[in-house]
Amino acid sequence: MESMNIMLFHSTYGLRPAVRAAADRLRAAGHEVWTPDLFEGHTFETVEELRQALLAFREIYNETWLIERHGFLSPAEYRRRHLQPHAQAA
Repeated sequence: MESMNIMLFHSTYGLRPAVRAAADRLRAAGHEVWTPDLFEGHTFETVEELRQALLAFREIYNETWLIERHGFLSPAEYRRRHLQPHAQAA
């Protein structure tokens, strides 16, 4: 069997030992395997725990990230400056 390049993604619970073990089995079979950690090391026991983490991330993103295409404004500030005046005029 020919060796394959495989990208193995984790579930909503994060990169947990079962995913790493599956990747190791594929590597042992001669495949090249990547397992990107989409949550940067965080794992979750429940979907509710994940939901709370995503809500917290949304707040941080909207208030603190500076977006170049928005003139280096945060998404929240961009909306305050550019979108609300249009809504008020309507």
